[in-house]
Amino acid sequence: MAAATNQESDQPQAVNVFTFKDVKTQPDPYYTYPESLRAGKTPLIIDNGSYQCKAGWASDKEPRLIFKNVMAKGRGKKETDVQIGNDISNIEVVRWLLKTQFDGQVVTHYDMQEQMFDYLFSHLGVSTEGCVDHPVVMTEAVCNPNYCRQNMSELLFECYHVPKVAYGVDALFSLHHNKSKAALDHAMLVCSGFHTTHILPLVAGRLDAANCKRVNLGGWQATGYMHRLFQLKYPAHFAAITLTRSEELLYDHGYIAVDYMEELHRWSDLSYYHRNVHKIQLPFTPLPTSSVSAEDKEKRKQQAGRRLQEINAKRREQKLAAEQEKLQQLLSIQELMEDDDDDSFLRALEECGFSSANELQVAINKLSLSIQRTKEKMLQPDEGQPSRATPELDKQQRAEREAIVGNLRRQRQEIVETRQQRRQRRQEVAKRKSHAAQERMKILTQLAQSERRRGKEDTFGMNEEDWNVYKAISKEGDSDSEQEQERLNQIDQLLREHDPDFEKDFGNGQDMDVTFDIAEYYQLHLGVERCRVPELLFQPSLLGMDQAGVTETMDYVLNKYPADIQEKLVQNVFLTGGNTLYPNLQSRMEKELQAIRPFQSTFQVFTAKNPVLDPWYGAKSMSTDPSRSAQMFLTRAEYLEKGTEYLKEHQASNLYIPTPK
Repeated sequence: MAAATNQESDQPQAVNVFTFKDVKTQPDPYYTYPESLRAGKTPLIIDNGSYQCKAGWASDKEPRLIFKNVMAKGRGKKETDVQIGNDISNIEVVRWLLKTQFDGQVVTHYDMQEQMFDYLFSHLGVSTEGCVDHPVVMTEAVCNPNYCRQNMSELLFECYHVPKVAYGVDALFSLHHNKSKAALDHAMLVCSGFHTTHILPLVAGRLDAANCKRVNLGGWQATGYMHRLFQLKYPAHFAAITLTRSEELLYDHGYIAVDYMEELHRWSDLSYYHRNVHKIQLPFTPLPTSSVSAEDKEKRKQQAGRRLQEINAKRREQKLAAEQEKLQQLLSIQELMEDDDDDSFLRALEECGFSSANELQVAINKLSLSIQRTKEKMLQPDEGQPSRATPELDKQQRAEREAIVGNLRRQRQEIVETRQQRRQRRQEVAKRKSHAAQERMKILTQLAQSERRRGKEDTFGMNEEDWNVYKAISKEGDSDSEQEQERLNQIDQLLREHDPDFEKDFGNGQDMDVTFDIAEYYQLHLGVERCRVPELLFQPSLLGMDQAGVTETMDYVLNKYPADIQEKLVQNVFLTGGNTLYPNLQSRMEKELQAIRPFQSTFQVFTAKNPVLDPWYGAKSMSTDPSRSAQMFLTRAEYLEKGTEYLKEHQASNLYIPTPK
């Protein structure tokens, strides 16, 4: 899909139709394990995020492995049948089988974490027997519980026998990668990830854990919100709107509105909507186009003529049989008169609706003449056979065909006109000052006044007379019926067969007001949802969550400090995390800070260069800096001496609070 552009300006777009990427992941390769890595004991950097895991060597410029932190395993399957990360080519097929080691942002399922480590180490090529003889730098959740860290340390030290390990917070690693040492004393970090958003104050170079706050909203909730909105908006394409595609809609087309209410007002303007709406084209099979030659058309015309003759011949046979049966009945009555059975004769005359023998004779003569004419028509040659018919008979056939076609055209015109009138009534009702809308309001007003005059409770709908009032109010909203459409299709089919001018007069058989564009039917219109879904960061109540947004939470945290510390914190507001990739987020944060800060106070907002990969880059740079790495690694000896939950603190780590304290 083409990258979404920033649509806050009123400039028209050249192209606003997009298609889904539907990217199929490729399995990760198995890298070699050179001697330089083995002998140098290069640190292994793992950004263990709840959405993606990024892993690589400290000597690499980029992480070698980037995969989703999920696994798929069917019931009763062997351990070798587990699919992890990029081994899952189409995640929607196995979504009901997906499992993860995370509960929110915290690792709680360590058997799955062990399988993730096996996948990671094997693809990086680590082949040392019985151990991973490399230092490990790993990210963990903010204020990670000691119990969870204890289990992770046991897994790394006892199962993989790593020599030393360092834990750090991803947002702090990202800050260290983007800022110089001089700018790391005071900062306010806004880290929005897959499951949560954190407001983290950094005071005197260390994380102030006591005043950290969490909003339980991230990319997962926003993706689910987009998913539900579009499944409700397009129920006909329910199966085509998957969570993966909803995530693509969110991050490729979404943006943060600098002023949300003003942006909603702009979206209400039809011209702005058409300029800025993103139309997502779903795959579809186009309707077949007509490529019939003139010769084929002539053959079809002849076939249609023969079918019409067969229909007429069948009708004549049925008519002849009915007339002959009627004639036999009348002749049998006439025989009663010849047998001088007057009583039976008069009774039979009365039953057949005749008053005298003369009327009976006239009816017999007419039936005989009609039978004779029908037999003559049946003796006429079929089309394509040597013709013995007279010009008068050919003229009669053409007249019959024209009469049938004319009748079908009249029926079609009546249906089309009825539909046009119905649509016009619906449009008039939608206009406030139209006659239809005023008549509707008049009926409602009269009904309300009559109820008030009676001084009784509202009992409308309990009486039979109320049905007439309901029909008078609702008559403008009638919709086209399926029977009507079916009849129109039948008429079009008959005209297409018997009327040579049908395609010239009616085109594809539909009137101009009901033309159907199948490509447009398979389009998803991404309009106000582009800014409505990302707005969850600032208004979680849109999703029904009883939580404060980012601005209110930041204001609450700032109020925990004296004015001089507040001033230092807002000079370095840092945005990071995968859920901060929306355009205009920095501008919106500046606007929100201006609203909550004192008049004429200053502040600065910065965004990470790469909100997704900067934590990995920051962990890598700190692990290769001798002045920092000496203070951040927990060795195996310290692990055994100080306990399994022990954390060696450094500038990018959580605070260690022993339990029991």
